[in-house]
Amino acid sequence: MTSDAEPWDSANDIKQEMSSLRRRKTTLAIARAISYVAYAWVVVSLVILAFGFVLQLFAANPDAGFTQWVYRHLADTMEPFRGIFPQADVGDGATLDVSIIFAMFVYSLVALAARSLIDWLTYRRDRVERRLLRDQARLEASRSSRPAETYR
Repeated sequence: MTSDAEPWDSANDIKQEMSSLRRRKTTLAIARAISYVAYAWVVVSLVILAFGFVLQLFAANPDAGFTQWVYRHLADTMEPFRGIFPQADVGDGATLDVSIIFAMFVYSLVALAARSLIDWLTYRRDRVERRLLRDQARLEASRSSRPAETYR
């Protein structure tokens, strides 16, 4: 835009920028929602890992419904980590599965990364929102400085 441009000529530029910012805001909102779903999945996986670790450590009754449910989901959650470390028998049917602790560490790092992504996306969304508000004010100022139209 040149310095000698009429104020109302820049209104189209502002509208185009606002349209671009709205699209960016929508994209950020979708990415943020997906990140929240991933973060929730990781947190649920961590809870299952913690329950499974405690239930194995204290030799929980494998016939109990809750224990069966946890062990079933623990098997899915532990799939990439099975066999990394050996299980240690600590007596009376109790086992210390270090692979679960390792999986909890890895899932915690993933949760930390997902949370950081959510925070970054939130920051970007808020920044876009501030720019939209600024441009809205600029557009209103541009409209108020437009000369009155004459009708014949």
